[in-house]
Amino acid sequence: MIPRLFPASTIGRWWYGGEEIDIIGTDDHSATILFGECKWGALTRKESRTILASLQKKSSHVRHARYIEEKFLLAARTIEGKEALRKEGYLVLDLDDVLTIMDNIPS
Repeated sequence: MIPRLFPASTIGRWWYGGEEIDIIGTDDHSATILFGECKWGALTRKESRTILASLQKKSSHVRHARYIEEKFLLAARTIEGKEALRKEGYLVLDLDDVLTIMDNIPS
């Protein structure tokens, strides 16, 4: 499902020392890199912002000079205030969004 949201040339995860990023995707065509965190629980606005701030901090440790645009993804069971986060430019997915995407995939 990530390729539908982000046309990734490569996708994987990253870790170094005690730091880990659940999803990293790169799009060579647009020189864009995606950093993503996945949580199973229900997130409040405050928790979501804390996770995104932590993700942005961790992303600064990833060497990605050839990718000039950064995007940040948060996925969780539910995310309070997801529309406000989307308006700020974050990619935000909860379980309802995933089910909607799956319902729209041609069989």
